[in-house]
Amino acid sequence: MRTPADHPLLTAARDWFDAGYCVVPSHEDGSKRPFGRWKEYQNWRMGWDDLQALLSTGRYTGIGVICGQASGNVEMIEIEGPTEVAAVAIGKVVTEAKTRDCFDLVNRVLSGCISRSAGDGLHIFIRVTDGPATGNTKLAMSAEGQVIAETRGEGGFVITAPTPGRKGHREGSVYVFIGSSNPARTVEVTSAERDILHAVFSAALNEASDTPAHHPSPERPILRDAGSPLDAYRATSWADILIPAGWTWSHRDDTRDYWVRPGKSKAEGISASTIEDGPLVNFSTNVAWPTDQGLSKGQVYALLHHGGDVGAASRELSLRGYGNQPYIPPLPEWQVSTEPGTDPAGEQADLYALAVQRKYAELKLLDDAKAMLATAKAGQAPPLAGIALHDFLDAPDAPVRYRVDGLWPAEGRVLLAAAAKSGKTTMVAANLLPSLVDGREFLGRHQAQPVTGTVVLLNMEVGENTLRRWLRSAGISNRHKVVVENLRGKATALTLHTDKGRQRLAEWLAGHRAEVVILDPLAPVLASLGLDENSNADVARFFAWWSEALTLAGVRDDVVVHHAGHAGQRSRGASRLLDEPDAVWTLTREADEETGEFVPLEPVRYLSAYGRDVEMQPEALAFDPATKALALTGKGKAEMKGDRDVAEVLKVWQDGLPRSIKRAADDCSFGRNKAEPIIKRLISEGVLEPSGKTPNGYATYLPSAVIEVI
Repeated sequence: MRTPADHPLLTAARDWFDAGYCVVPSHEDGSKRPFGRWKEYQNWRMGWDDLQALLSTGRYTGIGVICGQASGNVEMIEIEGPTEVAAVAIGKVVTEAKTRDCFDLVNRVLSGCISRSAGDGLHIFIRVTDGPATGNTKLAMSAEGQVIAETRGEGGFVITAPTPGRKGHREGSVYVFIGSSNPARTVEVTSAERDILHAVFSAALNEASDTPAHHPSPERPILRDAGSPLDAYRATSWADILIPAGWTWSHRDDTRDYWVRPGKSKAEGISASTIEDGPLVNFSTNVAWPTDQGLSKGQVYALLHHGGDVGAASRELSLRGYGNQPYIPPLPEWQVSTEPGTDPAGEQADLYALAVQRKYAELKLLDDAKAMLATAKAGQAPPLAGIALHDFLDAPDAPVRYRVDGLWPAEGRVLLAAAAKSGKTTMVAANLLPSLVDGREFLGRHQAQPVTGTVVLLNMEVGENTLRRWLRSAGISNRHKVVVENLRGKATALTLHTDKGRQRLAEWLAGHRAEVVILDPLAPVLASLGLDENSNADVARFFAWWSEALTLAGVRDDVVVHHAGHAGQRSRGASRLLDEPDAVWTLTREADEETGEFVPLEPVRYLSAYGRDVEMQPEALAFDPATKALALTGKGKAEMKGDRDVAEVLKVWQDGLPRSIKRAADDCSFGRNKAEPIIKRLISEGVLEPSGKTPNGYATYLPSAVIEVI
């Protein structure tokens, strides 16, 4: 029996859906779990039409929501029942909020979307606006180890009103909203406010025993490879930061320590919480610190000692030995200046002396390292040679040669910048490879110079089975000339950042007689090397390593595939990416005129190219699904659009009935003003021929032949 459209379950589901929640049916076995393959809905929200169709079948009596990103970063705070216990708990939470100076926040949340569970507990829903929802978290436990309060966060599932009680609930119980509460009243909070709420509920309701948590700081402050001084200062414990400043430790829960500000007793309530390897959140308006954000240890140090000036705090910490500093060996005793105005016995003089010694050691280490490196490389550098200008100019020019005629200069590098899902691997594996090893025309037009050695494909992205199917479809004859190395998930195998790694790759390529190397795509390799594609310095560093390895292997031609950014129109990342190649190929998908978004279904692909002796305007590609072959059509974007407009007009005559110009234009999907000029042109070209007249005397037309509608 189907559920009527006005059934309370459908009405409630629509309310939850309209409030941005990911709604799914609850299981009919009486448990608190969702029905079916619900895991997929943790990442995307089921559309209303699909949800309505499911609930209208009459098979379901309950619904629930999936917390986290699927519902817009929703979290649910649950207080266990029964009703009397939950009411007392809420009173404790309100009292705790008042002591922490955050009553307004708690009151706002308690006035939002709240429901009573079938077990008489409370479900309080919030939505985090500036970050992800946390995972399911236990906020408070009884002395006996029973849960008093907990959350449902990322990926968690919550049964919602108006679902009947589940197994273990009293007969006739139901999930209901409290008062006039509803999903539309879900309160939005920041991640810092969410952390404050967690801390309030934990402090108010947790009955488990607490023990002070003191994490000792390192004995020696100078930390090797620790990054900046502020990064290194993170190793200092919160206890060593706050206690000397007059703060008092109060208690801790599963993850946080709670503190009382100077001048306030524990009985008066707490003032801040800390996570040992995380931030401090200040609750008190009596402390002149921000109350709406997490504060790092460096920020707190700056607030305590430098009026909040993080730069000044960083400089002092550096002087005290924090940060990425080299080890300073023992030096002769330093003589501090005793000129007038100095204080040789004071702390400032000690810090100055320490800073001078450290800088001395840094500079000496740097000079020694440079000298050692220069000595090591002296024997590796190629000899220098010069040629007089008249001899240089008298030498004959080598003919311009191409690996692929007109598109890829010989002894050159190609950067293939491809928009997402635009077919870059199809271009490389099913089209470029066959041209390079079998001598086929590339894209049905450009002659390729076939290799005498091999083409090495370093596949960093596509699954082996998928790549295998594509290469089979390509019908490559000289299979022995292709070497495939599947490095998906194994990008660290290319250890280009070391001399040994580059030598290893070069020897491997030479062992396979590599003549052309294709890297598809670049991003995983950059990530494995710790390089940033948006950094010109990092991109230059990669290409220096890459070119060195290829040169050692005797490889003179290579293709580097990279994802396109900038609306899919050119390579994303640093501008240096466009400086390195001899030719840049850009593969794009057609953009929708209305939205500017890429058309997801059967979009037209365009290839353009520019570089050294290379210039090709965007040209449409035809695609053969059977062989995955691509071919240039000779048509630009304007011509392709014109062809589609003609095809759209000719669809009007699919029923075989004659039409006048006016009638055909009215029947066209994009309207008379655009359709009439196209129809008149088709008549003048003979594509449409007269077929008679309407009763009113208007000429009618039919296509002159059976025309395939694109």
